[in-house]
Amino acid sequence: MQVLNRRAAIPMELRVRLAETLQGSGLPYIEIGSFVNWKVIPAMADTVELIAKLRPSISELAILIPKLSYYRRLEESDPDRKVDTVALFVSSSESYSQANTRMNKATAFAAAREVAKAARERGYRCRGYLSCAFRDLDPESHEMEASVVLSDARQLLDMGCDEVCLSDTDGRATPRDVERIVGHLREHVPVEAIGAHLHDRYGQGLANALVAHRLGVRTFDSSIGGIGGSRAVRNSVGNISTEELVSLFESMGVSTGVDQEQLVEAGRMIIEMTRLVGDPLPPSKLLSHRLLRKDFSGYLNVPSAARIAVSTLRDRKVTRQSRNWAALLIAVARTPMGTAAIASVVTILLVLITGLLLTQVFSVFSIVRGVDRRPSEISAVGVAGRQDAWSCAA
Repeated sequence: MQVLNRRAAIPMELRVRLAETLQGSGLPYIEIGSFVNWKVIPAMADTVELIAKLRPSISELAILIPKLSYYRRLEESDPDRKVDTVALFVSSSESYSQANTRMNKATAFAAAREVAKAARERGYRCRGYLSCAFRDLDPESHEMEASVVLSDARQLLDMGCDEVCLSDTDGRATPRDVERIVGHLREHVPVEAIGAHLHDRYGQGLANALVAHRLGVRTFDSSIGGIGGSRAVRNSVGNISTEELVSLFESMGVSTGVDQEQLVEAGRMIIEMTRLVGDPLPPSKLLSHRLLRKDFSGYLNVPSAARIAVSTLRDRKVTRQSRNWAALLIAVARTPMGTAAIASVVTILLVLITGLLLTQVFSVFSIVRGVDRRPSEISAVGVAGRQDAWSCAA
């Protein structure tokens, strides 16, 4: 996991737990780290140790590698061949290639070609990322020419990549962009060799995934909680969320084979990681909603709490409810959802206390004696989540 706070480190135990949870979820492809300049991205410095601690599973494990010198580290650190795939990355944008790899576009492609040759000779599968495949990263966010993207994709396929993953690096692509680029490429290369790596700046990431799926793309990259981004992009945004992508496709009747409960557990770990290093919390609304629902089993549902409080006007069982307060507060203290959870619990307690006070007042004045009417239903706005999501990478 690449963190924004580069001075912070994520404990290895937590990284291993996250990787094993993702493996257990049934995701077919997991990119577990990268061999890059560790002075620039120190969070990746323990990738070698992580590889050594992981156990084989049905998930294909991949490592991101930009050039041959870094690939040699993989050969040295993976004698048992736990890694299945070497992921290469180049760009259709000259300016982004310079900013991200400090190599011009031609040099970056040449470096990727060297890595692919060495990796395939040792039996690794190769996968190619093509950054800025939809729009350039200039201030005007110009559309990339479909002919340029096709030429770059062909280079990746010719050097031995089984798949080219078209990347919306800045998250500014629109459904029309996806239709234009993917529609052009599938006329010249097998659509099975095309993947989509989408970011989500303006809430269009999932819409872009739907368009790509309609055009025949079946491989999608995403990240748990919607984290991620590029250090070379100003105001970078995260990938589309894995749990939202899986939920979206499952709701459409498209089977993903991914365990959504395991994705929630992975999301819990991502939240723990972001808090440890001081990074922003994951933006996925669906993850927040599911964690609240899972952790508190309805305790934080304000309408339910209101109905419980109102019912005390009739049966006066507030004492039995109050015995659960301590357990409820302990659960709140342990939840990763922080402020939102505490605010919800405070709301519940206020409603319960109000119900208790009203019960006592009504008892003193005997106002409710003999009244058999049902109390009015109290409604409130709960935590809402988008119905979204699927993926292959986390």
